[in-house]
Parts: sequence; C-alpha cells; structure tokens
Amino acid sequence: MLDVMEEVRPSVVLLPFPDRHIDHRVVSESAVVATRPYRNGRNIRPDSHVRDDLRNVLECPWLGAGVRPQWTVEISDTLQTKLDAFNLMPSRHAPFPGPRSIEALTGLAQLRGSQASCGYGEAFQIVRTSLAPGELNDILG
Repeated sequence: MLDVMEEVRPSVVLLPFPDRHIDHRVVSESAVVATRPYRNGRNIRPDSHVRDDLRNVLECPWLGAGVRPQWTVEISDTLQTKLDAFNLMPSRHAPFPGPRSIEALTGLAQLRGSQASCGYGEAFQIVRTSLAPGELNDILG
C-alpha cells in the first residue's frame, strides 16, 4: 500500500469502511498507515475518508448509527451510473427491504442528500485531514 501511495501520490483517498469484512479492514487500516501526514502523505489534503453504507448501520451494531458523515458529495447527476454499476454485480443484491437493494441504495442517497440540502448524496466520514474547515469545498470544488 505504501508503494502505491508513493507512486500515485493522490491528493484525496477514499477508503472502504472498516466493517466486519476483513478485506475492508485490512485495506482501510493499511491505507491510513500509508497516508500518514509525513513524506508523501503530506500532499494528501483530506487524508482519508470512509464511504457511507447502509450495511454498516445494519451489520455493525457496535457503531451505533454507523458512519457519522462529515462530508457529503452531491451525486444527483451520477446516481443512475452508481445504480447501473451496482446492477453489474447481481450476486451482491438482496430483495427490498434488504440493504443491498436498488431501493435501499437510492433511499440512502436520498437521505444523505436531504441532510446536505441536495437531491442525492454520498456521505463520507473524515478519518484524518490536514485541511482548515473551509478548504475542503475549495479543493474538491
């Protein structure tokens, strides 16, 4: 992971939520270490974020309310692309009201959008940042 971070030198890193799935935890934890704020990690402005996911609310009761979003990106223009990508993985689907249904994904995006005063949103929890509070929108603008 460190070699990839040094080669790619990203300015933003989006990570899977470190939920009960060991591959999610290993990737998330190793990326947090690889993006420490020294060496090349200093150039990663929002150092790390984890993606919001309805499954985390349902499958990780020790998290309480699951991901606690601090940053929401409006996805109204790209929601259909997200749903189309999800449809390419039918083995991951569950019938509604399951959390891996089109209805649940759309509903979560609508909830997160509503919380951020936009149509549909994808919410992230900031793990570490070197930004002043107002800089995030300027950088990702």
